[in-house]
Amino acid sequence: MTVEQALADWQRARTNAAERPWAPSYAYRAESALRTHIPARLRSQPLREIRRETWTRLLAGVAQEKPGAGAFLYTVMSSFFGYAEAMGWIEHHPLPRRGRSLIAPHVPPRTRVLEDREWLAVWEAAEREPPKLRAFTRLLLLTATRVSEVANIAVGEVVADGTIWVIPAERTKNRREHVVPLCDLARHELRLVWPQGAASDGWMLLGRSPAHGFVGNGKLLRRLFLSSGTADWTWHDLRRTARTGMTYLGVPEVDAEAALNHVTGRSKLVATYDQSGPPPSALTALRAWQAYVADVVTGRRPPGDAERQYRAALPEEYRYRSKPQFVPRPKAKPGRPQKAATQASA
Repeated sequence: MTVEQALADWQRARTNAAERPWAPSYAYRAESALRTHIPARLRSQPLREIRRETWTRLLAGVAQEKPGAGAFLYTVMSSFFGYAEAMGWIEHHPLPRRGRSLIAPHVPPRTRVLEDREWLAVWEAAEREPPKLRAFTRLLLLTATRVSEVANIAVGEVVADGTIWVIPAERTKNRREHVVPLCDLARHELRLVWPQGAASDGWMLLGRSPAHGFVGNGKLLRRLFLSSGTADWTWHDLRRTARTGMTYLGVPEVDAEAALNHVTGRSKLVATYDQSGPPPSALTALRAWQAYVADVVTGRRPPGDAERQYRAALPEEYRYRSKPQFVPRPKAKPGRPQKAATQASA
């Protein structure tokens, strides 16, 4: 069995697993990582004949160039090798125990939030892109949804005269149906890419053909870096930006989390018994964000107005607090003092 065949069988098994199957967004991300970083010459070789050194050198090289991509690829390949060992495709798991910290350590989670002037520049730069690429960019900002959810939006998911987008459970990360309101700006973008004449429910709106969703978001992102003058951001940062913006607008935390289809704050027991779906206030939260974006885009409110009002209402002690930054806590092995701290105190 070649590496190519083994990877395909494993991905198919994980996607169709009875317990904890991959969400479409994760499957897309894993496939993209494997396609990008596993070279063709390696894919064509028998899986059993590839030495540990080959895999560790590959992963270390990716991690050195792109730490985040390397850490994710290590996670994906470690899972693959565990499955391959269980199925008898290989004798032993080729990655060393506790090898992650040496080969491709985890990176701190991103905290990037685009300021209003930054996302406004991206919005305006998207105007120069073709309709489908412009719609992809603007829908991500307006709806606070995930990349794969927007990339694969289909005709049958847009209901109620175009005012509601229902993302089916099989297309969401947590396998829960997600209802998203569509404001005038969002409907305008969809009208420009809507198929002429009859179209089946499965017709994907943003791909090159009705059978495929949008691909090539990496190239689009790099173009927007240059055309907008806003760099060092990812598509997922737009989702974080919308979530932070909801807080600035006074949206309660539980409603803002529901607006992103998060299950934060719900115990496993509650999630099991309460099948009523997200509260209607989740729609109100998204509409508040979309209305604010529309106000900034049309000039009715200046960029940064929501944050200014939010900070002005804070107690004096918190008013000048900067945006939160993640600082990883140093890890010390149990029973061993941290040498650096000891030397510094000396």
